[in-house]
Amino acid sequence: MTGRHLFVLFGLAVLACGTTGGGQPDILEAGHDELAPPDEVVEALPMDLAPDSVADEEAQQVPKVKHRFTFRVITGASMGGHAMIVGAHHPDMFDAIGSLGGYIDYRYLGHFIRDHMLGGFCPMEQILANLDKVNDPVNGPWCGPYPTTDWEFPWSFNQFIYNDSGGHWKRNFYFNAIESISFAFGNSLIYNPDNPLLPPGVTVDWVKNAPDKCKNPIHVGKPHNFNAEYNPDGIYDLITFCDGDPVVGCKDNDPTKCGENNPDYRQLASWHDPNQEYDRLLLTLLAVDYNGNGKRDYCEPVVINASERFKDVGSDGCDDSKEDGKGGCTGSSGGTDPNHDNFDLLKNPTGTEGNNEYDEGEPFEDYGLDGVPASRSGVKDYGEGDGKFTYNPNYERMIMSDARTYMMQAPVEELRGHWWWFDGGIRDPIHALTVVSHTANALLARGADVHFYDDFVGQPTSLAPDRKCEDLLMDLDALDWSPSKVGSSVLVRYGNPNATPQEVLMGDGGHIG
Repeated sequence: MTGRHLFVLFGLAVLACGTTGGGQPDILEAGHDELAPPDEVVEALPMDLAPDSVADEEAQQVPKVKHRFTFRVITGASMGGHAMIVGAHHPDMFDAIGSLGGYIDYRYLGHFIRDHMLGGFCPMEQILANLDKVNDPVNGPWCGPYPTTDWEFPWSFNQFIYNDSGGHWKRNFYFNAIESISFAFGNSLIYNPDNPLLPPGVTVDWVKNAPDKCKNPIHVGKPHNFNAEYNPDGIYDLITFCDGDPVVGCKDNDPTKCGENNPDYRQLASWHDPNQEYDRLLLTLLAVDYNGNGKRDYCEPVVINASERFKDVGSDGCDDSKEDGKGGCTGSSGGTDPNHDNFDLLKNPTGTEGNNEYDEGEPFEDYGLDGVPASRSGVKDYGEGDGKFTYNPNYERMIMSDARTYMMQAPVEELRGHWWWFDGGIRDPIHALTVVSHTANALLARGADVHFYDDFVGQPTSLAPDRKCEDLLMDLDALDWSPSKVGSSVLVRYGNPNATPQEVLMGDGGHIG
């Protein structure tokens, strides 16, 4: 087996042809020194040319380059997919860098947490007009999941998506994940200059020593309670609150259909039930207590002050109705994307309009992180009036360390000098495929050779379209893995789009888990 196979093998050997929980055969037992002695330098063709594609090297005048072949690989699955971030920070240490269903794009991850996982709340006016139903999940002012795009699921704060790839992922699991990110980078949702983790107004002493925190929350008033969307005048207190895994009861009071035997278990196990008591303090979050009852009712929103507010119209500074078709704005176009800047993950991944991110040139309100001008609140918030778009410093630290930022900023030759492997499932409920697609698209936009495949086998656009899943892992060496054949870098979107319900339940296209 030659070294040129390795950049594909490290991905394929972990996944079992698009299903979760596959076997993991040994890839390579030899150490780095055995593979490439440090003093051995050979003359070779450039990396993007396959040796067997050159019939007559001299006749074609292919330039020779000196290259010491090494096969140093770093990769990981799911959370371990952060191996790509490690590799991106230390590119000189690795030749092939991979992420198997990993969360390597913190810009998208930030949007996913803020708008999907912590979203779904109605506008303030609608909630206040229906306060008598604020704890009613059926008839109350609840607006539901954030709109979805490619490979996304309908998330909202009250309706998480249950997953059992590699565990039982219910509400507490996801809350742990959100808090872990805050422990790593600081609280990216609400900035507190006095504490990197806790929201403003919440003290360390209360967290450590207060009894029964769920029934005796902290009430946070002015000047820390302003929020443009849900408390622009600071009239209402923000409160700490508790949540957690609900107890799934019996369907239709049938004692044989309780808990995991409830046919609706996969839905109810991760949905918030306002009629239950919870004991899991959400350390990094605050909610608006509109009715003053000291708890977060079903329709009362979680507050997020992650950045100054902006209009996501693209770096041209205007929406479609005002675009002139030449990259500028006229004020009266009325066309459909005349400047061709509308974001689409598949068709226009470099588009800046509607990409859920701030881009240079987009209009923003310089009112600080709370989004409320000091003339209204009486408080000059962090970043207010400084003439530039401001992120929560913890969120900015987070996004500047991810793999996509590296792809956007690294020298092109450095990017081309590595093999990159990405994959994700088309039915991954925590959007790993969308995450790695953003990162792979950033690599492609820099001029790297990235090839996209639909599953490992079974489709015309698969990595090995003529092979069967059960045969692929046993016959890897018979395939041509040269960069000229499969690409110097690869993204595999695994999962059968025509899978049966039973195959989907068993994990087809799911999280690698």
